[in-house]
Amino acid sequence: MVHNGVSSSSRLYLSPSLHKLFSTNKLVQTPSNTPSEFHEAKAFYQKYAQAPPGYPAHSLDLGFNTMGLFAYSRHPNFAAEQAIWVGLYQWGCWSTNTLVNWTFAGAVGYLILFQASTWFTEAITSKKYPDYKEYQKQIGKFIPKVGSVWGLVSDNEDVVKRDKEKKEEAKAKKAAERKSGKITRDPPKRGPVIKL
Repeated sequence: MVHNGVSSSSRLYLSPSLHKLFSTNKLVQTPSNTPSEFHEAKAFYQKYAQAPPGYPAHSLDLGFNTMGLFAYSRHPNFAAEQAIWVGLYQWGCWSTNTLVNWTFAGAVGYLILFQASTWFTEAITSKKYPDYKEYQKQIGKFIPKVGSVWGLVSDNEDVVKRDKEKKEEAKAKKAAERKSGKITRDPPKRGPVIKL
């Protein structure tokens, strides 16, 4: 059966109480703040110089995601996956009534892989985006730092000033394109995208 373009086999069914919990919890990674959705919004913003609904322009100007779970952890997805592997190791120890068993190799292997991958990712990101170094100072790599939330980047005067300059440049560019006949209509309005 197909419902709203999604087959019933790929839909996630939750009880009404769980659905309410997940849809109202700000910490849950919803489609509006997943990395792929963020980069789609960033591409839209760069193409049309207009922030899509739900994405503040100053956040898109940074170039990297600082919304949702990324306001608390720089790599929440890596943190969760590492926690799963450590949990599997602990479950293996518990089920065999030992302190150490062979599943140690898999858990340590994945922890090393994620550490190396994170180091590589952060090296590239900090070179590409100058504001990332400040983000690194304030937000923990995997586990949130006590009392730190990236929060309102709009308080940073430099970011607000850059945002205003970028908007003014975009308006001037759009006006010039309209005069030359290159652009005849406004960009399409982007509604919420929900993928399952």
